[in-house]
Amino acid sequence: MKYKVEVRDQYGHLVADILRPQNKQLSVYRNRPGSIQFTMDLLDPQANDTILKLNQYDIVFRRYGTPICSGQLSYLNPQVDGDKKTLEVIATGYMDLFDQRFVTEDYNGFDALHQNLPYDVTDAGAVIADLISNSQFPLSTDGAYTSTGTGLTLCQSFVTPNTANVVTIKLLLQKQAATGNMVVGIYTDSNDSPASLVTNSQKTLDVSGISTDLGWYTITYTTLPALTAGTKYWIKVYLDTTQSGSNGVYWSYLDNNNYIAGRAYSPENPSLFTSDEDLQFFIKLDDNSFQMTKNTYYNIEPGTINTSFDITPVYPIYKKIKSAIEDICNTHNGPDFDITYTIDNTTNIMTKTFNVFYPRQGVDNTNLNFSYPGNIKKFTRTKDGKTMLNDIAMIGQGYGLGQLVENVSDASSIQTYAQRQDVEHAPDVSDPDILLKHAQEFLRIRKDPLDLPEVVLDGTMDPQLGSYGVGDQILIQVTGIPMLEFMDIYRIEKIDCTISDDDLEEIALMVSLA
Repeated sequence: MKYKVEVRDQYGHLVADILRPQNKQLSVYRNRPGSIQFTMDLLDPQANDTILKLNQYDIVFRRYGTPICSGQLSYLNPQVDGDKKTLEVIATGYMDLFDQRFVTEDYNGFDALHQNLPYDVTDAGAVIADLISNSQFPLSTDGAYTSTGTGLTLCQSFVTPNTANVVTIKLLLQKQAATGNMVVGIYTDSNDSPASLVTNSQKTLDVSGISTDLGWYTITYTTLPALTAGTKYWIKVYLDTTQSGSNGVYWSYLDNNNYIAGRAYSPENPSLFTSDEDLQFFIKLDDNSFQMTKNTYYNIEPGTINTSFDITPVYPIYKKIKSAIEDICNTHNGPDFDITYTIDNTTNIMTKTFNVFYPRQGVDNTNLNFSYPGNIKKFTRTKDGKTMLNDIAMIGQGYGLGQLVENVSDASSIQTYAQRQDVEHAPDVSDPDILLKHAQEFLRIRKDPLDLPEVVLDGTMDPQLGSYGVGDQILIQVTGIPMLEFMDIYRIEKIDCTISDDDLEEIALMVSLA
């Protein structure tokens, strides 16, 4: 079988192979979320909510065993039309997840006075990485307590999702003139209280390594403590030195019972926490599963973050993270962003990483053959002069005298085609430098008549799907048709693939000039 459709849980574990998928399709974009979809018979035993969990599980397409596309299950459409009973299944690209997160007051560096998130001079890739990190690990807190010494411990219970080993614990901490060491351990449970220390789980950490600013403190294990699925455990924290006054290491908590499966507790002072309070923790296991007080983690880790250019953006409160990333990537000569995934051949666990590529995503694949006659079976090359512009006023955020405006023009294009002006809007952009780069990129694309080739490939011929990808440079050659005859290098912007029930492919490429 050429194609295989998998369902995986939020930790990347295989849930099921879909045995009878029909009408398979996939779309992959540069700097945009793609999608994959298929249909099932509505009476198929696998067409159920146990296997297909919206906004939790992922869909993966494999081609000859190699994963080629993945996304989070986001849409189910069961329908009955006479004798025809079908279930449409759609999974969207992971970048869409960041359209459901926005800048809030609990992001690191948030300016409460101006209600925005400002950056000093910072590399564009580092800004993207920081925005994603903030969205997954915000600095939310409703209060904090500290151990005053060995006579007062702070504990938080949790339940492990799987049998696996602990690799990382994160605690939301802030140091205030503390001395000595912080001791952290994982304990078994007895009658809803900490009992015995789990082997290899105790760490003694010098408080000098804890910041005086509120932040997530990471504890990494080399010898891994083993935990059992569905079992309650406790994270216990205390200071080994008696503190004076209000000195200590403050562990933040949240109200409103954010972590339903556990609670905050102090054995030495049982009334310290109310029943709806949970200390802020994150724990990750070596099978990619995790638990977290407030589940803001998408299980997407940093990958390749290439150095690009410095920017100084300012993001207003409620600015969507996806929109902020697009603002950076759509600038003139901006970086590319992608969320990639790997499936370990030994453990069969899928992991996801976010990546910033500079100067661009993709590789030089001009050695591959894309030609007509040949593997190109359909070709259009629309040349659009109506949308051409060479003098642009780009309007950003604000109004009146505070309105951000950047003007750009191209003298060579004006001399060739005469002046062609327009006003473009980027109302979410509040940073002048980013607005200017938006205008420059818009001008680069529009200063000449648009050349928009679209190529449909015969999927039975080389190069095969998977040997090229979004962002790659390819050479396209058309001969024998005077109006269309040309040879040029293009960059792949989008890949669409329709797969028949016999696994025959029709592949459409949308490209731009490289």
